Amino acid sequence: MSGFRRRDGGAEVTIRVNGEPVVAREGDSVALALLAAGHAGFGRRPSDGSAVGPYCLMGVCARCNCRIAGRPEEQAC
Repeated sequence: MSGFRRRDGGAEVTIRVNGEPVVAREGDSVALALLAAGHAGFGRRPSDGSAVGPYCLMGVCARCNCRIAGRPEEQAC
């Protein structure tokens, strides 16, 4: 469990992450849903393969890019 917390509210929805169900809330960004579910690594560094996660969470840095609905390099935030 991560130390990340979200505000209350929004109906629960289920999304699939790498084929596994993840409970999210209606209105969550993909990044928020992943972080709240304990998924901190969104991709890998080309240099050493280590995990990278979101940084700014406002669409500026592109560190949250991941494949969403089959589309590569989509911003999750």
